[in-house]
Amino acid sequence: MASTSIIGSTYDLLAFDHAGNFGKFDRCFSKAAQYLSVDMDDIMRRKLRNRAFYYLRTIGYLDVSHSKLRTEWTVSPPSLVQRGENDFVLIGGSNDEISMRGHAANKDLRVINSTENGLTLPPGVSFFPHVAQLIATEEEAKTIADRSGLSVSLFYQDKLFKCLPSIQTVFETVLIRLDRIAVFEPNSVKRLNLEKTRWEWEPYAEMRPLEAGLFRRQEFEYSPADYFLAVSTSPYDLEVFRVTDPEWAFVCFFSKLDIKLRVRYSLTEQKIFVSKMFQNFRIPSLLERCFRSGTLLAPEVIREWSIYSNIFYRNLWRLIAKYPVFEVELI
Repeated sequence: MASTSIIGSTYDLLAFDHAGNFGKFDRCFSKAAQYLSVDMDDIMRRKLRNRAFYYLRTIGYLDVSHSKLRTEWTVSPPSLVQRGENDFVLIGGSNDEISMRGHAANKDLRVINSTENGLTLPPGVSFFPHVAQLIATEEEAKTIADRSGLSVSLFYQDKLFKCLPSIQTVFETVLIRLDRIAVFEPNSVKRLNLEKTRWEWEPYAEMRPLEAGLFRRQEFEYSPADYFLAVSTSPYDLEVFRVTDPEWAFVCFFSKLDIKLRVRYSLTEQKIFVSKMFQNFRIPSLLERCFRSGTLLAPEVIREWSIYSNIFYRNLWRLIAKYPVFEVELI
């Protein structure tokens, strides 16, 4: 992982501590930016910090847990991850890469990079880290990993897609009649407006859902949000779901209201194209990790699509079987 990248330098600092809360991550990110002489205002710093955290989490460098009070992270064990036949990449820090290079032949090593997607940084500084690629058989990779103090993850993409949860496991059901108790505190809720070209959260003055839709309740500006999904069951009743895992709020919403999410898949190139309309509301990190498992890089972004490469056809159908909300066009 390159020390001349903001994310790479941040990760090396995180690996030294091994675990912490989001405040520690914020401090490590700021130190990395300062070390690389990257000047940014507070708004841009927070934007890139969150993007870096999401990258490290969805590639597999960090394991993250959330609670009402805090976000905790731990550094994942350094590993050689299989992308395909005789194709491995290192998920680890600078010291892990030095160790691996000491036990692998130069002819078997490559360096691959994520697209910077228009980021403007000082000369010689990148946002995303380079990733060390090893061309080797499974047995050769195991030998190099053992000598380098690394683990090996075979069939990485298949394992992740098999671990995707069903929609039924990420929400709970509460039936609320229109004339019954309040659900929301005054001025604490916004409702997703689907009528505009660009979907937006708008203030909702009522204290309970009066119509179908997705509602976000947030007590304070920076506190975690709760999501409620209201679905009409009759002219007088709403079935209200409280989403137990906020990351899956939009998947539940699209599923219950039978809204389809556009996905294209190239059979010849094994690429999946995901509509940026969905991206704007943040794909659940586990699902994003599945999409990124084909390259272990950030996706390519072109116009209205985020493009993920090397996604096996069998895993496309695992996705569709688990989430019928995706409408797939084969190209």
